[in-house]
Amino acid sequence: LLIPDPEPVWVVEYLCGLKMKLKRQCVSLVLPEHHEVFTKLLEDSVVKRFLAWDKDLKVSDKYLLAMVIAYFSRAGLFAWQYRRIHFFLA
Repeated sequence: LLIPDPEPVWVVEYLCGLKMKLKRQCVSLVLPEHHEVFTKLLEDSVVKRFLAWDKDLKVSDKYLLAMVIAYFSRAGLFAWQYRRIHFFLA
């Protein structure tokens, strides 16, 4: 089951007289309950040891962690499918 792409959201970047510039706004596909489950996954003992091992953030910086939760969401994983094996595969 894949979540369909949301409709694009456009916002006004600036308005000058009759001219206006629109900008496409990024919309998160990650549901709040997925944030909660992902936070619990980060509390897993194996994941915690991995993050503690990577002190220099060469493997797990904040952008890569954000990419993992985005991958989970785009792959259509259900909350109960957020497991450590999927974390390391992502």
